[in-house]
Amino acid sequence: MRIKLILKIIIKYFYPSLKHLPFFFRLGNNSVKVIIFFKNKILLINNTYRKGWTFPGGRVKINESCEQAAIREVCEEVSIDINKLKNHGSFIFDGHKNNKTTVFTCKVKTSNIKIDNLEVEKAIWIDINKASRLQLLPVAKQCAKIINLFG
Repeated sequence: MRIKLILKIIIKYFYPSLKHLPFFFRLGNNSVKVIIFFKNKILLINNTYRKGWTFPGGRVKINESCEQAAIREVCEEVSIDINKLKNHGSFIFDGHKNNKTTVFTCKVKTSNIKIDNLEVEKAIWIDINKASRLQLLPVAKQCAKIINLFG
């Protein structure tokens, strides 16, 4: 239990300043975001190290496809096994010409989630019409725009 608390503190207070270090050592930094639908709702998460709501996702590991990364990240962050992902393409984000985010969507049959409490502080299922009123992070806004989520 103490290890989990220590990790949470490290992620919350040190990760935001250290997360940019890989940019100096890599040519590119690919990430994924997954917009998950359950009935007329979408899943949004609030990370422990950022203020604002976003979609589950994260970095693509070396020798991992974007789809594999999407499946892994969703499972790690909210304990949902997803499949039948639809790829909506990628966009360049954060002003880094090699920082590509690939956007996926999928539907699930159950709303059961379990957050990891390390990276994810909160997760909510919210009606699509109400989601645009929340404080979405810029990357989430761009993902929503790509699939025309809010019209």
